[in-house]
Amino acid sequence: MVTTTLRAVILVAAVALGIAVVRSGFPAGPQPSPAGGSPPAATAAPTTTTPGAPTTTASPRPRPTIEGTVVQVLNGTDQAGLAAQVSETLKEAGFTVATPGNAADAPRTTIYFQEGYRDEAQLVNRRFFRRIALVAPAPQGFDPDLNLVIVLGADFVSP
Repeated sequence: MVTTTLRAVILVAAVALGIAVVRSGFPAGPQPSPAGGSPPAATAAPTTTTPGAPTTTASPRPRPTIEGTVVQVLNGTDQAGLAAQVSETLKEAGFTVATPGNAADAPRTTIYFQEGYRDEAQLVNRRFFRRIALVAPAPQGFDPDLNLVIVLGADFVSP
C-alpha cells in the first residue's frame, strides 16, 4: 500500500513538473492587430537575474477582449438571414464584424479561432451560444484577417 501511494505521489509530481515545463516553453506574446495597424505595445514584467541562471520574463496573458476582435458569421443552416442576424448581435456587443455569408450544411455550431484567440472564442461561446458551440482552431486556408469564424449549425438556437 505504501508503494502504491508513493507511486501516486511521484506521478502527480511528474505531471505537475511536465505542465510547468510545457507552459514555460510556450509563452503568450502580443497578438498582431487584426485591422492592419501596429501591434499593441508589450508590457514586460520585471526581470530578475541570478548568476548562472537563465533570464526569464513573465508576462501575464491579457483578458479576452471584444474590442478589436474580428468575427465573421457563416450560415450552415437553411434559415435565411441567420448569419446576418447573429452578426448584428455581435456588432452591437462591440465586435468588429466582417460580412456574413453562407457555409455548407453544418450539423453543429462551431467557433473557429486563429492562433492567440482561443480565449475570445470561449468568451463568445459562453456569452452568445450558451456553451453549445464547438470551439476549434481554424483550419489552414481561413482568412488570417479574421480572428474568429462562426459557422452556425443545425443545433443553433437564437439567444
